[in-house]
Amino acid sequence: MGTASPTGLGRGDSTMNLQTHNHEARRNMLAKEIEEILRWRFGWNEVVMSNIMWKFFGVENINEYYNYGIDLHGWLQSFELGEPLDEYVFGAMSGDLYVRKWRRQYEVEVATSNPIGVFYFLKLMKMISNDNLTIRFVRQANKYVEVSYYAFLRQWPWPSLEEPSWLETIKDFDANKLAKYIGGLIDSDGSVSIYFTKQNSIDFKIRIYACRICVGFLRAVRDTIYDTLGIKGTVSVNNAGDSSELYYRNKQGVKLLNYVLQYLRHPLRRVRAELYLRYYDKELSREELQRLYVPLKYDDLKRNHAVDAFVQGAPQTHTHGEHALILKGKVSFPSQTKPPTQHTKKNLKTPNTIKPCPGSIARSSISAAKTAC
Repeated sequence: MGTASPTGLGRGDSTMNLQTHNHEARRNMLAKEIEEILRWRFGWNEVVMSNIMWKFFGVENINEYYNYGIDLHGWLQSFELGEPLDEYVFGAMSGDLYVRKWRRQYEVEVATSNPIGVFYFLKLMKMISNDNLTIRFVRQANKYVEVSYYAFLRQWPWPSLEEPSWLETIKDFDANKLAKYIGGLIDSDGSVSIYFTKQNSIDFKIRIYACRICVGFLRAVRDTIYDTLGIKGTVSVNNAGDSSELYYRNKQGVKLLNYVLQYLRHPLRRVRAELYLRYYDKELSREELQRLYVPLKYDDLKRNHAVDAFVQGAPQTHTHGEHALILKGKVSFPSQTKPPTQHTKKNLKTPNTIKPCPGSIARSSISAAKTAC
């Protein structure tokens, strides 16, 4: 008997799926019917979901962003432009999207405790496989609850990072395909940040994160971007030596945005990028940029609340708002379930001597990912 999937949802073994009792198709049909009822009876649609997401995060005046030409719901339309398994998804696979082959199928899984990420990954997973998407709530060490999305596919077109053909694949990308790949990587395992210094200056950074021994992966991505797009990035390892990052700062970050912005689909990162570009093009003053950026900043109250946001905004609920109820059978709450093993980024400089990143990575926060190895 083979091993089960990281969260025990594998279809390849002989155990019954306790969440669906092996009736996934019937569950999926039921979920689609419920979404239609929500649309007709309660006026639910994805824009309503997006509105709830932004208000949950602390953005009260959405129209203020429209006044500057920024559509906070543009991330929804960006998904309509992609293909289910295009280069963008390949980039997400190089980040936090977990993919592994199990017998004759591929398991695809991602988990988050982030109130913005929970909606982004919902759209991403529905784009990849809307017909067999499973949603679970997973408690992490009695501290917070992650929302985990799981699906299985019959085919997967991209090589894993452990395969030598991975690097050859991205080096063969033209500028457009590479921009899609980088967009997926930034969205799933990166950040877009604006810093306001005391000296009245502004610092802009695009980051892609990895563990310490994955620095070779970041260097390969950096070199490929430079060879194809002519943009210079920097790879650094933090002082503690437990994580690394590839970053593009200020002018180099703007150059990269000119390629990847159209492919950014993470709601927060997309809006932050649009804000900075408008400031860079002198369409926003420093004061306007700072006022619009403040609601988009994280604080302790905005972290680890994926379940709260999901219950209020996602289509799997009876209604919306603070008193929304989860449909029985659609989600589950396994206690003390460990997160799936992170798909590893291998050190490409010495592929035969560096072992994959050990242990499990709780992908609920960047800090957890940094300290896992």
